[in-house]
Amino acid sequence: MATPTQTGTVAPGGKANDVFPPFDTNQYGSQLLWLAIAFGLLYYLMAKVALPRVADILETRRDRIESDLDEARGLKSEAEAARLGYDKALADAKANASKLAQSARDEAQAELDQGKALADAADQKRIAASEALILTARAKALAELDGIATDTAIAVVERLGGKPDRKALAAAISDMK
Repeated sequence: MATPTQTGTVAPGGKANDVFPPFDTNQYGSQLLWLAIAFGLLYYLMAKVALPRVADILETRRDRIESDLDEARGLKSEAEAARLGYDKALADAKANASKLAQSARDEAQAELDQGKALADAADQKRIAASEALILTARAKALAELDGIATDTAIAVVERLGGKPDRKALAAAISDMK
């Protein structure tokens, strides 16, 4: 009858084997052979299939990253050039706007000065015309003053009941000046 082993199986030949099979010295030769075959096969697959693919993937990834970095550097330089162009255009626009504003101020000031000069000239003409009217009216009033004074004196004398002498009154009023 067969005796059970530690693994619960019966050893061939009906003897019980108390040694764990991987540690059984009778099986070292076959285990070493299969280890060498598995290691060789795994080494061959890794060297010829897996590692070249990984190397290709890494190289492709590195090339893509480098390409992306180069593109980013190019875009950065383009953006910097665009920013410098924008700054220059902005400065030119500010300078142009300042020139236009100054020109508009100068033009408005010139128009204002011209309008003021025209208004002053018109005012001077009106003042001169008014002064001439005043002088004419004064001269006319002064010329008529003698006549009015004479007429008033005659009216007063007649009211008082006398007979006035027009020539004598006119001479007396004329002497009073």
